[in-house]
Amino acid sequence: MEQKNCFKFEDIKNLAVDNKVIFFDLGANKGEISKKIIDLNLEDYELHLFEPNKKILSDFKTKYEKLNNVYIHNNLVDIENSKKKFLIGNKKNATNSTLLEISE
Repeated sequence: MEQKNCFKFEDIKNLAVDNKVIFFDLGANKGEISKKIIDLNLEDYELHLFEPNKKILSDFKTKYEKLNNVYIHNNLVDIENSKKKFLIGNKKNATNSTLLEISE
């Protein structure tokens, strides 16, 4: 298994270019990562949330509609432009989603 370096959230501020940081939350799910980014209280940033599950997407719109630097995208993100079969978890786990087949 290969080990990777991890950034501590507070250190993300050091990545800013001209005091602006652009974040992409790919597969935003419940928005835990996005909330941590917003809570950093950066001076100048953009946050792009990508979440293909429409059921949980509406929560983001309600939470972040007043923030003019947060952009919500109802899309999947992949390495190529294409159409994919998007699967949402069962009733017990409706916030989980995948491009892989779900086994019961």
